[in-house]
Amino acid sequence: MEVVTWALPKSGNCQIYLAGDWHYGALTCSRSSIKQMVTAIAGEKDALLILMGDLIEAITPDDRRWQTTSVDWQSKLYTPGEQAAAIIRDLASLKGRIPVILAGNHEWRLMNVECFPQTIATVLGSEYGGSSAVVHFEWEKKTAFRVHVSHGGWTPNSNAKDVVQQDANMRATLKMKLQDQVGDCIAHFCGHGHRLMLQPPTAHRQLYITTTKAGKINQNYKVSAVQSAEYLHPDTRWFGMCGSFLKLYSPPGSKSIGYAEMVGYRPNEIGCLRAVVRGGQLVNVEKLVY
Repeated sequence: MEVVTWALPKSGNCQIYLAGDWHYGALTCSRSSIKQMVTAIAGEKDALLILMGDLIEAITPDDRRWQTTSVDWQSKLYTPGEQAAAIIRDLASLKGRIPVILAGNHEWRLMNVECFPQTIATVLGSEYGGSSAVVHFEWEKKTAFRVHVSHGGWTPNSNAKDVVQQDANMRATLKMKLQDQVGDCIAHFCGHGHRLMLQPPTAHRQLYITTTKAGKINQNYKVSAVQSAEYLHPDTRWFGMCGSFLKLYSPPGSKSIGYAEMVGYRPNEIGCLRAVVRGGQLVNVEKLVY
């Protein structure tokens, strides 16, 4: 795990986009949605972007997933090098505004050839975070809060019959999977699963009772600890899976078949997460669907 330090703007206000699983080089990559997101970030003062890995498809002809029909022949992104170069071109407007870039399992398969996420990070003036990292966000020369980011290697699922129960089960699984990874972070975010999921803090909903010597009984609600504390109870933290920009189906008429369609994956929302920082504190996280 890598540790990265990033200074917040003097105002203490910014927005942090968390996105990954773009899969440049796949015909089903929604580059138009990525362009829409990048344009929005570039137009926002002090907005940042953290990249969660699997930015490139990185599948070569000797891989069992290789299919000539699923390669992005429209943009001629045939090789991992061409895919990485396209990422660099498309993110040129955000150079210096990307605190960390992670590696995903797709890039990891080619580490013996080249560490493409590190190459991308170097050109864009970013830190390379390996598979997981903790970002210490500083404000007024002090640690304001920390965020744990990882690519991950799993997808939460549920066999519950009711959609409400399915959602609750998957969010609980996400929390339980991430909560023990690092204990001093106000938020944990992962990729890989292509699901756009968010589990907000729940401590403020938990009631407890106190008494006074005068015999009065009071009801209270748990409150979040200071975000820069050395340990934060899991119920005070945010947990999120950062979605994907890989569509399930190839364009009609292309005669192309991606492996996600072939194995029958469920459709997922195309999008990312956005964390809102105000006064040096992470105050909200929201889903963005494109």
